[in-house]
Amino acid sequence: MRRRIDLAVSLAVVGLLALACSFPLDNQSVGHVSVDFSSYGGSSRAVGIPVGITSIDISVKASGMADISVTLTTPALSATIDVPAGSSRTFVVLAKDSGGVVKYKGQTTLDIQAGAVHELSVSMAVAFALSYDANGAVSGAAPATLYLKTGDAITIAPNSGGLTRLGYSFDGWNTAADGSGTDYAPGAAYTMGGADQTLFAQWVATPFTITYHLNGGVDPGNPATYTILTPLITLIDPTFAGNTFLGWFSDAALTVPIASIPAGSTGYLDIYAKWNTASFNVTFDKNAALAVGTMTDQAITSGASAALIPNSYIRTGYSFTGWGTITSGPVVYADGALYMMGAADVTLYAQWAVNTYIVSFDAQGGTPTPSDEVVTYDGTYGTYAGATRTGYTFSGWWTAPNGTGTEILGGETVSTSSDHILYAYWIPNNYQVVFNSNGGTGSLGPQNMNFGTTNPLLGNTFTRVGYTFTGWGDNPGGPVIYANMAPFTMNVTGATLFAQWTINNYSLIYDLNGGSGTLPGGGGYDFGQNFNAAVQPVDILGVEAVVSTGITCRFIGWNDAANGSGISYIPGNVYPMPAQNLVLYAQYQNPAIIVGQVGPAGGMIFYDQGGIVNGWQYLETSLSDQAGANVQEWSNITATLGTTGTVIGDGLANTAAIIGQAGHTSSAALLCDAYSQAGYNDWYLPSMDELNWMYSNLHLSGLGNFAAEYYWCSSESATVTYAWRLHFNTGATTETIKTDIISRVRAIRRF
Repeated sequence: MRRRIDLAVSLAVVGLLALACSFPLDNQSVGHVSVDFSSYGGSSRAVGIPVGITSIDISVKASGMADISVTLTTPALSATIDVPAGSSRTFVVLAKDSGGVVKYKGQTTLDIQAGAVHELSVSMAVAFALSYDANGAVSGAAPATLYLKTGDAITIAPNSGGLTRLGYSFDGWNTAADGSGTDYAPGAAYTMGGADQTLFAQWVATPFTITYHLNGGVDPGNPATYTILTPLITLIDPTFAGNTFLGWFSDAALTVPIASIPAGSTGYLDIYAKWNTASFNVTFDKNAALAVGTMTDQAITSGASAALIPNSYIRTGYSFTGWGTITSGPVVYADGALYMMGAADVTLYAQWAVNTYIVSFDAQGGTPTPSDEVVTYDGTYGTYAGATRTGYTFSGWWTAPNGTGTEILGGETVSTSSDHILYAYWIPNNYQVVFNSNGGTGSLGPQNMNFGTTNPLLGNTFTRVGYTFTGWGDNPGGPVIYANMAPFTMNVTGATLFAQWTINNYSLIYDLNGGSGTLPGGGGYDFGQNFNAAVQPVDILGVEAVVSTGITCRFIGWNDAANGSGISYIPGNVYPMPAQNLVLYAQYQNPAIIVGQVGPAGGMIFYDQGGIVNGWQYLETSLSDQAGANVQEWSNITATLGTTGTVIGDGLANTAAIIGQAGHTSSAALLCDAYSQAGYNDWYLPSMDELNWMYSNLHLSGLGNFAAEYYWCSSESATVTYAWRLHFNTGATTETIKTDIISRVRAIRRF
């Protein structure tokens, strides 16, 4: 047992000792540690170094600074060490004998301050050796011996020096060479006791594998592994039906025979069987009814290896993946792989992997185009989203354009053995062209057409009185866009085409119808255009005369038939142009009997309807205007009646309607209704035609005492708030607002 002693180490900051250090060495950053082992003035030990100590190793360690190491040897066992200022500087002191063996060890920690004086005592304990023994290793080095105080804790060293032993593997350390002591694994915790300790390397025999290359044979049970400790192994002969075993060999070239593995052998072994062999055939089966191609059998010597001949079979929609030993696979041999022949013929079966292909979509002008799909040959197609296209109806995906090939609805078998395209098939939509007569009559169409097609429009069959058809427009007001039967290209909505009409222009001609005098001028008028029937020329005379009286016939108006059987046109009145050229013939009347004579009420007769109809035959007018000049508005109400007629005989009913209108208080009609003459109180406001006859038969003959001004009639105009009046100077008729009060009033009655 080694003894423990105390060594007092005096450490003082005394001066500068230049040492390798990572800190700047100036008086502001280092402390100066004086070490002196030659004499000890302290009380902790006797003066002098223990017997046998010849050197002192001092090391200083701390985080963030480089280690400092100093060795002192006898007789100079003192020095000054510069140490960077800082806390927790660890000082380790080892005392060694002349053989370099550590006998004592001490350790302490000190805070170093620049400019401060430190005194430190280190307790030196006896050091014991912990050493490592290679224990039979043939190469490498054992870990270095450690000198530790009793109770010091360390971790066991690994095989850091790379110790090796033939046929063995390192297996840790033990306190006994034969492993009968205590085991210590590398990295295990270890606490130093009170004596030197040797740890011996431990070794286990390494197992080595034996690989047998039977070359078609069957191993009867030779060992798969061995170690350096395994006794002699005598190899057993394998078996191979139809072949003769010629021995084991240690090389692939079968030149170095081997019959056994001696005890003490090491290393991994490859051992090859050699045979006297026959040849057998490999038959290649295409393994699919629809596969095509031929392959001849391949002869290979039993026990020998040869590359299989390349596959030449083809199967539509499938890829060859290799050869299997049964029909259902799996693949055992790749195409052209090495095959070792056994002792019998063999059949290899082609293995096939079904191909997948990319299906792309061509929307043929539609949108959207679906993303590519992956399909499997002999599998089925999926159901794919459709597309849209202006003017067309989607009719599925097809294997060829324009609806040819096969329609893919989903579920059809994939029979195309390549990437391929599915095409959208479009059916053009059918739309109508609707024909609007736009005021005409008749019927036409509609006309059906497919989107995008161009066809002639149906020929027009509409007619319109007074108009000529000029073509078709897309709104009633035109303009003309398409001529009759012009080509039309169908759009996505169809179309409504409106007949376009040009109003016709007709000639108006006057005919004196046998009379004499100045012929009025006619002219050209559009259909429906208003014109004023010509007034009587001042010099017109009829040719007929009542011979017995010598009276010449008097002009009374116009008619579109020479004999007066047509439509009458009162001079000065406004008429729309009919849908034809118009000839107006002068009409005459013998005035000798009635017109201009005095009626029963003292008025003047101005019209004879030729016989009693509806209880009367004649019309008479009062001899003066009612209540003087400019006396009356047409009515105090502007709202329309809608019942006021214009022809002979309508004046009486018109007058009653005007007076009977709700809210009525005053009117020209009321003025006439209130008139009384010679006991007759059945007077009324004349209609338009009645006023015209009064103007033609009386005023134009200078009779009736009429003013050359406007006179009201009882006929409303088509304009809601207007009524008609006649100017007795020019014969012109005009529409005037009903509340105009400047017109005159003349009452009439019938009998």
